Amino acid sequence: MKTIGITGGIGSGKSVVCKILKVLNYPIYDTDSQAKTLMTESDVLKSRLKTLIGEDVYKNDEINRVKMSSFIFSSEVNRNRVNAIVHPEVFAHFNKWRLEQNSDIVFIESAILHESGLGNMVDEVWCVIADKEVRIDRVMERNGLSRSEVLSRINSQTPDEDIIRLSDYTIDNSGNSSLLRQIIKLL
Repeated sequence: MKTIGITGGIGSGKSVVCKILKVLNYPIYDTDSQAKTLMTESDVLKSRLKTLIGEDVYKNDEINRVKMSSFIFSSEVNRNRVNAIVHPEVFAHFNKWRLEQNSDIVFIESAILHESGLGNMVDEVWCVIADKEVRIDRVMERNGLSRSEVLSRINSQTPDEDIIRLSDYTIDNSGNSSLLRQIIKLL
């Protein structure tokens, strides 16, 4: 079974590419949604995150997204501390999920594929890119964030040039060419 990583910065369109792949009947593991599920369901993760961030990182057994985002985006040290708790659980869950799939190719979507170490678990990496202004507009509209909040998040991520250099293929999602054609060509 071939494992392909889908990566790219916030607002690049990773999820759109994965929706197309899903329509084409490929299994997709979304690390963001799976991490959120694990952080809600795993007593071990809850305990460790409460110890690190504070009891109020959870509200009614759900992640307090404002508190979590504030903590993660306040410093690289904080982000790394959260990742050190969450990533091992996601890796183990992904490996279990992958073994349960009945497909020649499976995909894993992660904005931090290379940084997290997940890049070492895949056979190939596809990087989704888009013009910076397109990304800013998408995230502002989707998440209701200000321009400066979006720029802060973009600037906290690995630069596109570095992600592209570490990837096998690039998919341009700036709106200038067909995503479906690019995906079919790569498949």
